[in-house]
Amino acid sequence: MFLVILWMVFIFIATCTNDVHAFIHEFSVSFTFQPKPAWQDFTLLYPIEQISEFEVAAHFLMFFGLTLLLVDIKVRLRTTILISISYAILTEFLQMYFNRSAELYDIVANVLGIMVAVCIVGVYRVVSRHGEVT
Repeated sequence: MFLVILWMVFIFIATCTNDVHAFIHEFSVSFTFQPKPAWQDFTLLYPIEQISEFEVAAHFLMFFGLTLLLVDIKVRLRTTILISISYAILTEFLQMYFNRSAELYDIVANVLGIMVAVCIVGVYRVVSRHGEVT
């Protein structure tokens, strides 16, 4: 359970710190609270070519990892999905209070990471119950 909480704190810091690149490369964390976020920006969809591959991969991996950690501590799969997706949406909305933008593309990457992890767990469970697939 400790690792799950630690990972969720990491996700919060990574998604809400002012500069994610400074966080990763320099271990620098800084927050700027924005009491009145621009909610209308959440619905903006910019061209897919402008999406940062780094950020998509990071979102995917963070929530892929969270899902696997929850499964590892024996949380039921439905509950794992609910917790992971809820936290994915929550962190996107919290970003707006920390002077970061919330993006639908990030939520899609988060959910894809969750669903891939769930599929891998599902395949693993089927294979482990019925022996190896030939």
